[in-house]
Amino acid sequence: MYSALQMAKARLVIGSSRGVWGCGFGLEAAERLVRLVFEDVGLSAIRAGCADDNVASAAVLTRLGFDRVGDVRVFSQSRETEIIQRRFLLMA
Repeated sequence: MYSALQMAKARLVIGSSRGVWGCGFGLEAAERLVRLVFEDVGLSAIRAGCADDNVASAAVLTRLGFDRVGDVRVFSQSRETEIIQRRFLLMA
């Protein structure tokens, strides 16, 4: 098993094909991940981010109780360009 420090530095990128957008898979996966991180791993906080124009991902994070804590300009590997990323935080 990974130590809390290793997990705190882990990065998870979730994506899905357009054919399953709106089916609830992102919400279900995020709910399970949050439960795992807090209950099994024992971390006290989760940081998350999504592109400013990704309304669906921001809605999932908000629905899970994440608070928006700011915005930052970052390079998006998937888009191969700089974007504004919304930053979120969820405390256990």
